[in-house]
Amino acid sequence: MRAQTLALRSRIVLECAVGYSAMEVSRRRVVAPDAVRTWRRQYLARGLDGFG
Repeated sequence: MRAQTLALRSRIVLECAVGYSAMEVSRRRVVAPDAVRTWRRQYLARGLDGFG
């Protein structure tokens, strides 16, 4: 996995943890809201292994 991809997924999860909604994170990171929900769900289920 590219470092940029891992960094984006990490930022998504961190912004969700701070309290931003999926819609806010998607606007800030220019990704689809479904992508935000997917990575948040993956992280909650599998931790950092869910990013792979």
